[in-house]
Amino acid sequence: MNLHECVPVDKFDEVSAHKAVAIGYKNLFPVLEDILEWAQDYNWPVADILNPLYFEADEDLNPYLLNIFSTKDYQWQYWIMVKILPQIKPNSLNVFIPILKRISQNPTDEEKIEKLDETALECLTELNSNA
Repeated sequence: MNLHECVPVDKFDEVSAHKAVAIGYKNLFPVLEDILEWAQDYNWPVADILNPLYFEADEDLNPYLLNIFSTKDYQWQYWIMVKILPQIKPNSLNVFIPILKRISQNPTDEEKIEKLDETALECLTELNSNA
């Protein structure tokens, strides 16, 4: 099977999303970054369908997630904090703690406007309670 058949072509491509979940993260590693793009907005139907892959990938997602936090895509960062980081095993989260602390304690003007400081604080609180 062509792995790109498992990458949704649009936000309503639930068939491809279900194929991806059925195949599993380990078989999809070459297209994992493409699949992660569907986490940009959890209002999209495919986003929740793909969520089990992120849980399964755990710390293998870290390089991709760190890259997202280096962008100015604040909506994507929001969804990462709300939907993906809480699923990652606690020992895999250490790399994100300084980022979340920085956003919650010293946000940029844009992060304040998007209320990412509040979201980061909520994420830290949740992660600490699950540790």
